[in-house]
Amino acid sequence: MRALCFNLLGQLAEHVSEHLKPHTQTIAEMILAGCNDPSHNVAVAALSASTIIIGSLSEEPEVMLFQGVISHLLQVMQKCLESGDEDVVAEGLDLIQECAAMEQPLVNDHIQNIVPFAVSIMGNFSLESSTRGVAGQTILSIIELRPKLLAKQNLVQPILEVFVQAIANSDSSGAGTLYTMGNRHLNEEDDDDDDEYTPSMELTEIAQMCLDRMSLSMTSKTFVGPVLNIISNCMGSPDKNLRKAGCAVLGIVCEGCSDAIREILPDVLPRLLEAVHDPEYYVRESACFALGQFSEHCQPEILYHHQSILPALFSALVDERPTVQGTSCYVLENFCENLQPDTLLPFLPDLMQRLGQVLSSPHKTTQEMALAAIAATAVASEKHFLPYTEAIINVLRNILFVSEPDMLNIRGRALECLGHIAVAVGSEHFAPYFEMGLQAAMQGIQIGEDSLKEYAYTYFANCAKVMKNTFDQHLETLIPHLLEVIAESELAPYTDDTDILVGLDDDEGGDDDFEDDNEQYHLTTHEGFVNTKKAALCAIGSLADHTGASFYPYLETTINTLLAENTGPLW
Repeated sequence: MRALCFNLLGQLAEHVSEHLKPHTQTIAEMILAGCNDPSHNVAVAALSASTIIIGSLSEEPEVMLFQGVISHLLQVMQKCLESGDEDVVAEGLDLIQECAAMEQPLVNDHIQNIVPFAVSIMGNFSLESSTRGVAGQTILSIIELRPKLLAKQNLVQPILEVFVQAIANSDSSGAGTLYTMGNRHLNEEDDDDDDEYTPSMELTEIAQMCLDRMSLSMTSKTFVGPVLNIISNCMGSPDKNLRKAGCAVLGIVCEGCSDAIREILPDVLPRLLEAVHDPEYYVRESACFALGQFSEHCQPEILYHHQSILPALFSALVDERPTVQGTSCYVLENFCENLQPDTLLPFLPDLMQRLGQVLSSPHKTTQEMALAAIAATAVASEKHFLPYTEAIINVLRNILFVSEPDMLNIRGRALECLGHIAVAVGSEHFAPYFEMGLQAAMQGIQIGEDSLKEYAYTYFANCAKVMKNTFDQHLETLIPHLLEVIAESELAPYTDDTDILVGLDDDEGGDDDFEDDNEQYHLTTHEGFVNTKKAALCAIGSLADHTGASFYPYLETTINTLLAENTGPLW
């Protein structure tokens, strides 16, 4: 009967919460009594009711009357954990996340109990992965919303230890989960059973997100010392999984800790480069990932170590594992684009030889990363790339016109690479290849894939910088098409139940096009659509900038299109 009363109370809070607000103090006392009830079913019913009641008061000051209830809810969750009621535990943790998001400091006085509880769940590998995942999400919420309290309660160290252990215990490949932070796709082509999706990978991704947020949200004083100490211990461990975790965590926190890492690069880099040659390929992948993060976030200091970094990467480029090859290409893309041409010159023969080998890989995503690395190398080396131009373009020639659906990404990357080579070698040396690239771009547009369109427009933008008035004869075709892409509306009439609806009428700020019909529209915001329009805008800008007076006949139409886009129905 008591459990039934709490169920009824929860339903009342769900439907008539305003009428219960004057009785908040009494309800809080009832929940408190329910949590301490000797009947397990009553305590669970009280917890379930509290999730609805507290949620209904989330924006009201009265919610603070439940501050004394939080610790008792944790006790109920602990008992449920012991009895195997993991669904109830997950429900309670969801409530904690909601409380952490409130403006009211409802959970502030309980952080010292909430975090160890959630950490213990994450570290208990006998529990369901979904339960551990909710615990990780709870910690993530607190990191994002209450970071100062973690330091104040000395909770940074225990959180770090659990996250590092989660990454170490994951049976997934380093690149497979680490690239959820950037280039997620590297692991798709590896057929090894160890690299298939497993539930632990989801938990590992949560651990990575939490570490990333901690590095960005917490002060250096409270975070950098503990995390670097753990990383150092892991990288020196005889346990291969801990070495993998140490390298992975070093890459994950690099952005947030970049100032501190720059100061200790001479000490950190030798150990990281040693890990690039580790006998365990998971470690090698994670080490390459960390090097890539260094290359991105530790500029320009990282460039002063090119004489030790580049030879290590050359070794990784011919690694037996495709994911190590692909990850090293990612590093080169970030590293080489910032090097001076004369600095890169002594390394070009070995670099291009190794990249050429990777480009012939049977693994498509590895090929994509190799093409990106070659493009970055071309731009960085400028005229020094000339001796390799013909050989590389002969390889690209075989890719630029493929039509198989699973090869379109590689086709786009090849076109992007061709455009970067144009920028590197200049108009005189690129002229023999310009029409081939233009033909590939135009055919790619006809295929209709957003990614191919984006690559095509990027090719136009890059080539315009170099070929300038060579584009004149093509402006009559290109400009109307690009303006049509730019003018394509983000809004379309609602025709399908799965569309995202946006009701537009004169009462909601719609313009004259919508005020009479009160139709419902869906808003197109997917990444491919947005990126394609951005690339078309860049192409128009580049053509206008570099074709000079030849662009004048299209100037008025272009300006009118841009003005219409800037004052369209969304604005």
